[in-house]
Amino acid sequence: MLTVPVVEVVEVVEVGSGVARTRVGDMVCLPFNIDCGFCRNCEDGLTGYGTVRT
Repeated sequence: MLTVPVVEVVEVVEVGSGVARTRVGDMVCLPFNIDCGFCRNCEDGLTGYGTVRT
């Protein structure tokens, strides 16, 4: 079976005060594997195998 990655392209509608390079109206690409960053796999650098999806 062939698995095709899913990527979303969305428009930014709001940014926080700490955001410097992204503006409202920008189009950004969100990869399918956005993970938590703190589970064991993420801490080991295997973010594509994270166990907690955000």
